[in-house]
Amino acid sequence: MGRSGQVRSPDFENLLPREQEVLRMICGGGTYRNIAREVGYSERTVRRIAHGMCLKLNVRNTVELVYMAGEWAARVSGSDR
Repeated sequence: MGRSGQVRSPDFENLLPREQEVLRMICGGGTYRNIAREVGYSERTVRRIAHGMCLKLNVRNTVELVYMAGEWAARVSGSDR
């Protein structure tokens, strides 16, 4: 939480391009193994990218990461209207 008591929104725009790509695939239901095959990384690399995003965005796991990404996307698309 921020100092004012509001929950801080993760800044998904600051993710690296490969992090954004992996996040999109995770949000789309991709498994680490399938993502690794599709992008040409090892499964371990995909796991490390996901873990790094969790640390960077201050979330506990990929479930929370996907949830926050969905919330962020809804806010961004709602502000474009």
